[in-house]
Amino acid sequence: MHKTSTVLVGVTLALTLVASGVSAAIAAERDPMPEPKITGGPTSFYSQDQIPAVWAAATQAVPDPLPAGFDYPTEPPALLRGDTTAENVYEKGFPEHIAARYWRCAWLDHALSATTSRASKMQAARDAIARWDSFSAVTNFDGLSDYDSKMHALAEEVGKSPFETEFSVDCGSDLYTPGSSK
Repeated sequence: MHKTSTVLVGVTLALTLVASGVSAAIAAERDPMPEPKITGGPTSFYSQDQIPAVWAAATQAVPDPLPAGFDYPTEPPALLRGDTTAENVYEKGFPEHIAARYWRCAWLDHALSATTSRASKMQAARDAIARWDSFSAVTNFDGLSDYDSKMHALAEEVGKSPFETEFSVDCGSDLYTPGSSK
């Protein structure tokens, strides 16, 4: 019995070390989040020229995957490209929030564009969207604590489903491009 326990502890330790190594390797492959160039005061800001690298890192940092067949665009959404006639700046945390919102729009798109297996895709989207509130890019962003209840109230008011309402209100072309799936 003692020898079996020792072997099991050894195997468990080895598996833990392998899993830790894999996690570290995956984390190392991700693009690191750049530090904002504009600092001073209580907040810091990314400059426009940082946004492509920030977008790449922000999309990699979203903790849940997009629906099968969907990808983040390599070019940041229009909301992060700004006005080309001026130097735009973006508060630290905002690009990460936009990446999380893009993720949510992809799940809404996945559910609403389903032609077959609609019920299972709707449920998968509901399950995924339920995790959205736990993303740090969402919990650290003011004004979202009652987002779902406001969206449900608006849906009732306009006579559409909450998914349809949210997609039409919050997933416009400045943030999300429908058809981002393969």
